[in-house]
Amino acid sequence: MLIHFFFGKLYEEKSPLFNLREGYTWAVVTMVICTLITWLMLTFFDQASLILVYLLGVVVIAARYGKRPAILSSILSVLLFDFFFVPPRYSLEVTNPQDLITFVVMLVVALLISTIMEKIHQQAIIAGHRERRIKSIYAMNSELIAINSEDNVVRIAIKHISETFDAKVGVFLPDETGHVVLASVEENSRSIPNCDLGAVQRIFDQGQVAGPSKEMRTGELIYIPLKAPSRIAGVVVLLPHNPPRIVHSEKQQLLENFCSQIALALERIWIARDALAVQKKMETEQLRNSLLSAISHDLRTPLAAIVGASSILVKNGDKLGSIDRQELEETIYEESLRMSGVANNLLDIARLQSGKVVLNRQSKPLKEIIDDVLCGYTSQMVDHPVSLNLASDLPTIEVDGVLIERIFANLIGNAVKYTPQGTPIEISATSGSGELIVTVSDHGPGIPDGEEKRIFEKFYRASNAGNQEGDGLGLTISHAIVDAHGGRIWAENLLSGGAAFHFAIPLANATLSRTEATKSEIN
Repeated sequence: MLIHFFFGKLYEEKSPLFNLREGYTWAVVTMVICTLITWLMLTFFDQASLILVYLLGVVVIAARYGKRPAILSSILSVLLFDFFFVPPRYSLEVTNPQDLITFVVMLVVALLISTIMEKIHQQAIIAGHRERRIKSIYAMNSELIAINSEDNVVRIAIKHISETFDAKVGVFLPDETGHVVLASVEENSRSIPNCDLGAVQRIFDQGQVAGPSKEMRTGELIYIPLKAPSRIAGVVVLLPHNPPRIVHSEKQQLLENFCSQIALALERIWIARDALAVQKKMETEQLRNSLLSAISHDLRTPLAAIVGASSILVKNGDKLGSIDRQELEETIYEESLRMSGVANNLLDIARLQSGKVVLNRQSKPLKEIIDDVLCGYTSQMVDHPVSLNLASDLPTIEVDGVLIERIFANLIGNAVKYTPQGTPIEISATSGSGELIVTVSDHGPGIPDGEEKRIFEKFYRASNAGNQEGDGLGLTISHAIVDAHGGRIWAENLLSGGAAFHFAIPLANATLSRTEATKSEIN
């Protein structure tokens, strides 16, 4: 308790007037207590030991109340020691010159102790200020790190600055034309009424602080530019409730640190946004180059065949036999279908990845969708028998049937194209964990190691594709369709050989459809 009483408030700030009054009072009380203790020790200790009791009292007063009360306690300690313990006792008269030297040394030591303790006290207060400043900056930075939008930065800025500086806060950010406007955040719109937008614009353009000053009056605004390394990110405007608190250099430095961190957070968001825009531009350019490459190869080749075959028919049609004419006509037809497929794929991928696709969801059994797809592969299935392994409890699913058929068509088409003749294709499906999982597997060469994810990229063809024709968009379109349904798609190699393509569709709507179907059967 005594330790807490004497040293517990060493780091606290108090009103100077309150400190002095309480300090002078306790300086007198402490010297009286030291005198009583010394009186009890008188018969057991010499004068040097008794003096230490008074010096301890001076240290306590200096540590708790500062220099002025410590000086009073130093003077009182000399007077009380002389009055009660130095012959002639109960008198301030000094008869022995050695006692006079003792008093002088005692007073000097007490004054030195009080001065040193005052410096320690001030350093402790400064350390406390710095600790609180670091904590407040850290608290704000820890929130700013995870922020990725301007509005959230503004909210955090208003929250921390208003709490730390007891002020109303407004944050102004530049628009696309370079003019500052009040950030569109609800907390910001009611922060500072009647703010001078012209003054804010000048501060933004010049990058100079307006206020605070020692002559600052209540109701005056403080304008702080948000200086980032490469630009002025905006302006913070404060309306302090207690202007003298902002005037101190420590508070001003803390406010500037706050604004610097806010400016850095804004610039980080803008740089990330610019980098994303550059990345999208690069991706667009890469897509354009890939599209040109696809068109130059996948469209030019069938187009050349069509032009060649049709020119022969036009120029030498009457000289050709029926078999030759039929072969040329079949060539034109097949290459036209190939061109149509490439064009449809390009249009589909553009439509699906534009985000504007509206799914025509209908409740359909999975087997019905698969049967519709297999009907279109009747001729190819002669060389690739298809086996179905569908769980008996599969629910009807609410999907866009046409798009899901496109997934099966792409996966089965790839299996037919890249696997040897006579090898089977297996289609299986199960439900569980809230989703329907479908697998299309084959017994071909499989997927090259490390390319399991890349094969879903635009225009990417596996390294073992050889001379097989294709535009590299089938799996990309399948991926986009699954994404549009909120599902997932992936591929892997089978231990027994071949590849398996899986896609999963959420069953949130499927469960409801199955329940409704059950009810209708009961009714």
